[in-house]
Amino acid sequence: MRKSLGLVIILAVTAGFAVWAGGSKEPAKEPSAKAPQEIVVWMGSWWSEKAPLITKEFEAKYPQYKLKIDALPINGYVDNATAAILAGNPPDVLDIDITQVASFAGKNLLTDITADVGSKLKASDFIKTCWDYSQFKGKQYGMPNRGTGVVFYYNKTMFDDAKVAYPKDGWSYDDLLEMAKKITVPGQKYGVGISADLSDPNNVWTSFSPVLWWLGGDIMNADATKCLMDQPQAIKAIAWWTDLYLKHKVVPEGSLGYTISRDVVPLLSANKVAMLPFGVSGADTFKKVAGLQWALVQAPGGFNRGGGWTYTLPVSAKNKKGAIDYMLWFANPDVQSRLCATEPSMIAAWGLAAPWNTPVYQEMLKAAKTGKALPNTSKWGEASPLMIKELQKVLMGQKTPEQAGKDMVALVDPILAK
Repeated sequence: MRKSLGLVIILAVTAGFAVWAGGSKEPAKEPSAKAPQEIVVWMGSWWSEKAPLITKEFEAKYPQYKLKIDALPINGYVDNATAAILAGNPPDVLDIDITQVASFAGKNLLTDITADVGSKLKASDFIKTCWDYSQFKGKQYGMPNRGTGVVFYYNKTMFDDAKVAYPKDGWSYDDLLEMAKKITVPGQKYGVGISADLSDPNNVWTSFSPVLWWLGGDIMNADATKCLMDQPQAIKAIAWWTDLYLKHKVVPEGSLGYTISRDVVPLLSANKVAMLPFGVSGADTFKKVAGLQWALVQAPGGFNRGGGWTYTLPVSAKNKKGAIDYMLWFANPDVQSRLCATEPSMIAAWGLAAPWNTPVYQEMLKAAKTGKALPNTSKWGEASPLMIKELQKVLMGQKTPEQAGKDMVALVDPILAK
């Protein structure tokens, strides 16, 4: 009996110790699943509404990843991205304007994705300008997500009040000038709006470069080794464009400090400006303005500034595999047609869903497919503001078109020669 009682006590104590030590009969927990890898994406603030939808769909398709989209203001975007890459703490995917690809790649800030992304896609599936300018020196550095062109928007009420016929495809810049003269009432309303503010460089070129191309000139030669702004066609273009303000006075006073979206778009909405060159954002804005009678037409002269944005992979990105998977997932017409905040880069996406498959946006597609891009050089970021400042000096009456053109060449050629 004593031996049996002792054995019972020993067993009880042992069992109690086992429970206290966590040795219950409950089944052991399985090791926790591997935590999803984070992919950080930087995009402009215009993606803020679409970002949650993109995140939801991508994570459903790739549960091994956690997508973090930072929709950032455009002010300081490029400088902040450059600083982050150099500091070794960039996003995994960086969305940049195609005009910035050469500059970033030329400074060795981007990863060559030719083998992992470029070789898996077909150039013909994309709007040509945004595909071509996602490359630099024969290598792929970006996967385009936006392909854009520029049309001319016009205020139908202002045309009707002036008894001027609406512009039609095939019109010229001479036609634009004659229409603008008839519509303009100095101090009250103006025929056309332009951008000349250095803070809005792309839209300064949106306003000016098609005039230059229409008159047979160009900004640089084919391999971007020489500035051509001192050539006769370029001088004529500078004179024609600046005369809109100085001689004909068909653009608003103060245009020297105007941007398209901040200043000119509201003026067209308020029946103060009759025409302006702009991308798809114009349609998105004007359709929300109650009572506004507007339409759009292909740009005069047969030229418009093409552009786009493209996903890139910074050299110091931490999750390069995740970045590549994200880019290839977004290279899908169905994904782009539903989730693009701006014009899709893939041509097929424009035919799949609203608003892209509606008549107004199909006109935007036509412009995007025929758009001409600005020079594809790593020196563009340095050269562009110098040339814009010279245009401003002509607008202010400080220089003649001839002098400004010569000075552009004197300032830009040494940059291109570096």
